[in-house]
Amino acid sequence: MYPVIFRIGGFELHTYGVMLALAFAVGIFLAVKRGKQYSFSFNQIYNISMIVVVSAIVGSRIAYVFLHLVEFQGRWWDTISPIQSDGQIGISGLVMLGGVIASAISVILYFRWKKLSTGKIADVLAPCLALGFAIGKAGCFFNGCCFGKECHLPWAMKFPPGSVAHYVYGDTPIHPTQLYAITGYLLIFIILITTEKYKKFHGFLFALFLILYGIFRFINEIFRYYEGSEAGMKLLRFPGFDITFSQIVSLIMLAAGLITIFIGNRRANINAET
Repeated sequence: MYPVIFRIGGFELHTYGVMLALAFAVGIFLAVKRGKQYSFSFNQIYNISMIVVVSAIVGSRIAYVFLHLVEFQGRWWDTISPIQSDGQIGISGLVMLGGVIASAISVILYFRWKKLSTGKIADVLAPCLALGFAIGKAGCFFNGCCFGKECHLPWAMKFPPGSVAHYVYGDTPIHPTQLYAITGYLLIFIILITTEKYKKFHGFLFALFLILYGIFRFINEIFRYYEGSEAGMKLLRFPGFDITFSQIVSLIMLAAGLITIFIGNRRANINAET
């Protein structure tokens, strides 16, 4: 775990922020490269990428604040201020799926405004999102956040003193859910790239991304630790188990992906027959 790269006074360069920036940079680079294959110009891909970046950050922050309202009581300015009330420079606390939702809404509205092919651009972005998520989760691992529950499997990990995971579990080994996520998103990226040549309609890759992401994220959430300040992520409670915000969104993504593939394949088959 290596959460801070260096400190200068009240300024800290966080590994999570660096990895997040790298995720956006790699995603944009790949999107521009892929966009050429689908006859999109550099400016079109760049504009869409900037919309994704800005809306992802804003949406992730809004989701985090909404799910951690107790944390900000008495210091609401810290929800948006780059200089926190304790003197720390920078804003910490993001919920990835909040960014996904905000980005999807923003991009769809932009598509409608510019009259672009939603399916084509969605297929351009799908592998970029998967790869970007993998890089971003590496930042979570270095930061020591998004950790798992107690685990005694051979690959279980112990986090060092000073990390939130160590504060909660001490020297007890836990699920390295960040590494699960990195592995899962890289697998999704590979699957999307290798199945692209078999797609029957524009939008297939994005629909497949929604399905794979929804399934994997729902499962990975089972091993995630959510207590204390993170308890707000648990939206539904049942005897013996809880349903988190991320799991609800994952199920919605899974359903949306399945419906899209069903409708897309049906239309493709009808067009092939006519």
